[in-house]
Amino acid sequence: MTKRSSSEISSAETPSESIENALASLSTLLQKKQKELVEREAELSKAQEKFEVERSGCYGDTAPSDVLHLNVGGKSMAVLRRTLTSVEGSMLASRFSGRWDDSIEKDENGHYFIDQEFDLFEKMINYLRHRSNETDQYPVKSPCSFNPAKYRGEVEDFYRMVEYYGMTLGIFPSELKVVYKNGGEDAVTLPGLLEVNATEWCTLEISRHGHNRVISAYEVTLGPVQRVQIGWLYTPDKTHPSYGNSIGVGDVENTLSLDLSRSCFLNNSHRTDISGLELKEGTVVRSEDFGNRWFVDGRLVASINEDDPAVTITGASEYDAKYMAYMIPLLSVKGDAKISAIEYRN
Repeated sequence: MTKRSSSEISSAETPSESIENALASLSTLLQKKQKELVEREAELSKAQEKFEVERSGCYGDTAPSDVLHLNVGGKSMAVLRRTLTSVEGSMLASRFSGRWDDSIEKDENGHYFIDQEFDLFEKMINYLRHRSNETDQYPVKSPCSFNPAKYRGEVEDFYRMVEYYGMTLGIFPSELKVVYKNGGEDAVTLPGLLEVNATEWCTLEISRHGHNRVISAYEVTLGPVQRVQIGWLYTPDKTHPSYGNSIGVGDVENTLSLDLSRSCFLNNSHRTDISGLELKEGTVVRSEDFGNRWFVDGRLVASINEDDPAVTITGASEYDAKYMAYMIPLLSVKGDAKISAIEYRN
């Protein structure tokens, strides 16, 4: 009997045998992949257990779904931990993260004590609660239902408390809104409320979201940029032709800006050169008092005050004070940037 080679045996397989062998190989591969998947799930489970142990060691036995009982100015309140920690980076979120539970003051019933007026604190917490249910159809408005003429002291007390807890941008948020852009739909993207990635030249407004507080100062942190103008539009008429103009902030009527691309200050296209300005990633530009003082990386570079150690400029102060409430922060940019701070006028 003649012995056949393996290649001869393979070529002699019937179609049915070939299918059976292929299925057997596939079954073996699936079993191998399933085993790998089980092993990975086991590793993830161990990692999760380790994380929970480490978290418990740092924060105690806490979870976002914890119901915390508060004593606010002598009145009781129950609130979820995730509500109190919903504004990332705030002092309130840090305080109730779980790390400091043992050190927070408590009353005789073991309730966390908050030394604030109940009505004011409740307004802030209710806003955070409502925000968790927000939809496009039913947006949440910030708690600004005060009558300033009648309750001015209460307004200031509320602003002061919100500022104390580092919650200002959480309770009174703003967002970037594109008012002009070159290029197609993908030319400008907004990865966050206050961030922009622009492959083409565009102009954006820092728009108040759900409230009417007036922005008096803001700062911009630059990413990789090719060109940038940071400034203000000063007119109560938002239909003004300069609004969203392709030229850029400061180069058109009723706008002023600091132009790092050309190292100058612009007011109605009138140019004042400022030496030493650089267009580089990481630069922080701050505009205060509606564009009357300008800082770059903490250095005062331009001011309307002749006594300041900076280039003297013609700023927004020359305009009637009634227009200050209509000063609109604008940013023209090609590249990446984010609004890293905002201040409101009380």
